[in-house]
Amino acid sequence: MLEVVAILAGVGFAIYLFVSALLFERKIKKKLKGKEFRLLKDGIAYIYSPSCGICMGMKPRIEELGKSFKVLMIDISNQDGQKVIQELGISVVPLTLYVKAGIIKNVVAGIIDVEKFLKEISYGDIPRYGKY
Repeated sequence: MLEVVAILAGVGFAIYLFVSALLFERKIKKKLKGKEFRLLKDGIAYIYSPSCGICMGMKPRIEELGKSFKVLMIDISNQDGQKVIQELGISVVPLTLYVKAGIIKNVVAGIIDVEKFLKEISYGDIPRYGKY
């Protein structure tokens, strides 16, 4: 009986973490979407920390996006990166922003699925280098 309770508690906690992550991402998206982003006119801004394992694991995915889009890498471990996250009012990394005409159009907090990300964004007149 205790094993069943432990399993149910574990499943409940996993669901809680999943829902919390979804709500957190929605909150970040709501906060940043439509906001001006002066550092990049069109492309992808990737905000990361070199001490973040997930951030460094994301680099190949960001490099993949770099084949099709201009990518601005923003390292928050330096003064310029700190200034950016202060201006945006965020404290989470990794954060991937799709910027078009200097406006943030899409936001992904955490690990991105490149295919899903590409389907979510509108290409419009953004400079693309590859076939996406």
